[in-house]
Amino acid sequence: MCGPVGVAGGDGVVAESIEAKETDHLVLRTGGIGWSIAIPLKASQAGNLGDELKLFLHLAVGDHSFSLYGFPSAPERTLFRKLLGVGGIGPMSALSLLSALGPDGLSRAIIEENTDLICSVKGVGKKTAERLLVDLRDSLSIPSGAKAGGPATAEDLLKVLDGLGFSPSQARAATRSAHNQLGGDAPFEDLLRTALHENAS
Repeated sequence: MCGPVGVAGGDGVVAESIEAKETDHLVLRTGGIGWSIAIPLKASQAGNLGDELKLFLHLAVGDHSFSLYGFPSAPERTLFRKLLGVGGIGPMSALSLLSALGPDGLSRAIIEENTDLICSVKGVGKKTAERLLVDLRDSLSIPSGAKAGGPATAEDLLKVLDGLGFSPSQARAATRSAHNQLGGDAPFEDLLRTALHENAS
């Protein structure tokens, strides 16, 4: 079991049980204490009441409160933190982006500079979407051939996974799995989706 929730901003936390579930949050019991944790849509669909669940946490400290945000994988939490670094995007907007598009869909939207898709998320306007692309596209950029929907090399995929916060070993394992499942000629977006799902599983 990882460290206690109160210091789990850098670690995952294994809950003793899911005490309650809503669309946008879970109440998890660990160490005899129940913690309310805001989560993306995918995480809300994981597990049933009483199940054990592991989440990667981010602790947001406000003027008058502390809020916990939980994610199924470390790279998804890393992407959430990258979003928080973009002007005009707070924790709830970042969570909405991940809930609506998923980490793979959001990554593709950034890579493809698809502001319309990003703006389709409630609460995200065009200026914020454009700022998001400016701030994040470099860390997720790939060669133009792959960006246009063509095949990508393992190095292309490793570069993007690194930008998403994968450790070198995680990135290599996810890349190898994606290429084994889809083949080296698969479109980049399909490889990225498979790699992200592999890490979250």
